[in-house]
Amino acid sequence: MRLIDADELNEHILQRIKCKGTDGNYKEAFELQSMYRYIAQLSPIYDPDKVITEIKEKSRVMSTKDPSHKYYKAIGTRVCEEIIRRGGM
Repeated sequence: MRLIDADELNEHILQRIKCKGTDGNYKEAFELQSMYRYIAQLSPIYDPDKVITEIKEKSRVMSTKDPSHKYYKAIGTRVCEEIIRRGGM
C-alpha cells in the first residue's frame, strides 16, 4: 500500500466531472461525483499530530559546547523512522 495525495486526486476527479458534464455523459459524471464524495470523507491513514507528539516524547536533551545553545533535543533516526512507519499509532 502507498499513500496518495487525496486532494490532488479529487482535483483531477473534479476536472473529469466538468468534462463529462459538458459532453453529455451524465452517468459517468454522477459516478465520478460519488467517488469524489467518498474520497473527501475518508480519514487520513494516520494522525500526523500523534506522530509529532511521539517524536517529541522520544527526543533526548543533549548539551552542546556553545553557551548560547546550551541544550537541544535530538532523536535517533531509527526511532524516528519507526514512529513514522507505524503512523504514530
